[in-house]
Amino acid sequence: MLAYAASHYEMWRRQPDLPGIGPGGFGENFTISHQDEDRVCIGDIYQVGEARIQVSQPRIPCWKLDRRWGVKGLAKRVGDSGTSGWYLRVLKEGRVAAGQTMERVECSDSRWTVRQVNEILHKRDSDPGRIRELATFLTLAESVRRILSDRLERMN
Repeated sequence: MLAYAASHYEMWRRQPDLPGIGPGGFGENFTISHQDEDRVCIGDIYQVGEARIQVSQPRIPCWKLDRRWGVKGLAKRVGDSGTSGWYLRVLKEGRVAAGQTMERVECSDSRWTVRQVNEILHKRDSDPGRIRELATFLTLAESVRRILSDRLERMN
């Protein structure tokens, strides 16, 4: 599942090629108020409806955004802006309905906000020690840890 910060849409609507974009426009399952990449940490657990979900990784935007909006390079712009959104894993299945509150019930390691992980994934932070530390953070999705481990091997 994908979550995206509601506050980002104002910025995107100011772009001349995206004036009509709004909640759900980036394909997210949850458009969330009062949360963003600076406040959400990998491993945070939320309760929404009957479901319990956990932040597993930042979104790595792909070509589908370009195609959806007919805007070449949009996925890259989203990645470069750091306003990627984040993926969630389901810990406990349950019914969820539009308009329900998403309540954070457990905070994880504040060193690894979605923004900080994005900085490393997009190579804006290339400190080998931080990459190594993040690559061993077991709450982070395995596929992302593999990307980071491969990057470390290439650095040596």
